[in-house]
Amino acid sequence: MYFLFIIGEKAVIIAMNTRGLSLPLESSLVSYQLEMLRQAALASLECHTTLNKWDGALVQNTPTRNILWICADDFSCEACQPYGNRIAQTPHINRLATESVRFDRAYCTAPLSTPSRQSFLTGKFPWSIGVTLSPTPLPDYELTIADRLRRHGYHTAAFGKTHYYADLKHRFDKAIDHRDHAEWLETHGESSLPPSTPNGKVLPDWRPFFDPAAVWLNSMVWPYAASDEQMYGTYVAQSAVEFLSKPPVEPFFAYVAFHETHSPFHFPVNFEYRCKPECVEPPEPRVEHSKIPEIFESLTWKEKQGIIASYHTCASYMDKNIGLILDALRKYKLVENTLVIFTSDHGYLLGQRGRFEKHCCYEPAVRVPFLLRVPGDTAGGAACDKLVSLVDIVPTLLDFCDIQIPRELPGRSLWPLVIGETSDWRRELISHYAYNEEACLVEEQWKLVYGTGACYWDDGYQLRNPVFGPKFELYDLKNDPDEVINLAETSKEQQRAMRMLESLEEAILKTHINQNAIASRGGSLFERLNACLAPPEILL
Repeated sequence: MYFLFIIGEKAVIIAMNTRGLSLPLESSLVSYQLEMLRQAALASLECHTTLNKWDGALVQNTPTRNILWICADDFSCEACQPYGNRIAQTPHINRLATESVRFDRAYCTAPLSTPSRQSFLTGKFPWSIGVTLSPTPLPDYELTIADRLRRHGYHTAAFGKTHYYADLKHRFDKAIDHRDHAEWLETHGESSLPPSTPNGKVLPDWRPFFDPAAVWLNSMVWPYAASDEQMYGTYVAQSAVEFLSKPPVEPFFAYVAFHETHSPFHFPVNFEYRCKPECVEPPEPRVEHSKIPEIFESLTWKEKQGIIASYHTCASYMDKNIGLILDALRKYKLVENTLVIFTSDHGYLLGQRGRFEKHCCYEPAVRVPFLLRVPGDTAGGAACDKLVSLVDIVPTLLDFCDIQIPRELPGRSLWPLVIGETSDWRRELISHYAYNEEACLVEEQWKLVYGTGACYWDDGYQLRNPVFGPKFELYDLKNDPDEVINLAETSKEQQRAMRMLESLEEAILKTHINQNAIASRGGSLFERLNACLAPPEILL
């Protein structure tokens, strides 16, 4: 039998036999389930102590501190004007960047939407909450930033994609998603396409992996069968604008998550030809043909041009909607007391290494755009090159609201970087892609990518002739930012690669949901690390 004891601020689990003797927890499944129980107890404990301390209200006589968080989907720094893209038509994101701190080395914790979003909304790593695969729902006991702020008197609202994979609208005071848009279309009617559709062609149903990649990645550069006002992205933006036009009495936290720029790169008919394929220069793969996922092997140069043009057109459409929201902040005089964040859930490869996706640990997939505008635009135009993780967002927002940062959160508040105190900052961070059982450790100059090679998941991006067995890649990001030259097996850098591998294992294991079960098995460094990189969901 098992006993759960609450001691001060700790939750302790003890296994006892019928004679009252303590027993080791040998079963991975049992320890996983008990860890769920322990964390649920801690969440309940935090709720109890928080309500006792704050009584559900903000400290009196403090200025209103609103938060607006805009999140894109699959949006790459490679397609973002503030990060150096010359063909991107994103004037509103660019305007926000001139008023913000721009983080040039921000990374996601997973190059996949579900684990990345559930990670940055809870402020914990995917492997810490047991969510590393696409269909895994957010555990009921995990607290999100919206949960924490609500307990301190904030009015919370979500517009668009949360990716909880569960009906958790109750986590917000107000929540708008696809279902609301569908009801809105029924009420307002779906008018016919505008007569000005240039070529009369519109996107077919999205069928990834059933249709050729050239089709489901929209190499045709065809618009979605809707005008601007009918689009889901516009509906999300207009809903956020309506919210800002009549803000609640309480300070608010508004999370606006667009589906753009996810494939098939939706944009309305009146955005057609915003970016022309002939103006696009696809990057050279710069890797052996055998290392390009099979599904992309047959793409022609012209099709690659079309895919990238569709992506940039979609980004331009999203930028228009971001402009609506930023204009509303000024119109309703909310700029001076609202913190604004713009991020993506992860990056996206646009032809680099021959790929058009994100399911890997290379820089375009794990590096993300990240802008932070302080109320009043006091830090506008600054750039920061320190290593930043999306798990830093929750601590940053709590710090902004003068709320104590829970000790179990692994991230750090970004306020020291915002005000220029950068002497004591992290020197490494991690991103993990569970489907390939691989992870990367990023340092200031160096990056290690390790894959177990023990399991080959069917995520649709397999190589024609996959190589099984451990994968070691080491890149000098300063001198080789495109990650072309693998230094892992050179005699000069073997020692560095092994040191970074040990750091990767230590960092993941100490924050892993199955830490006790993995550590109790013993084994070599590689055995422990391989256990850490396997999806924790498979134990259920």
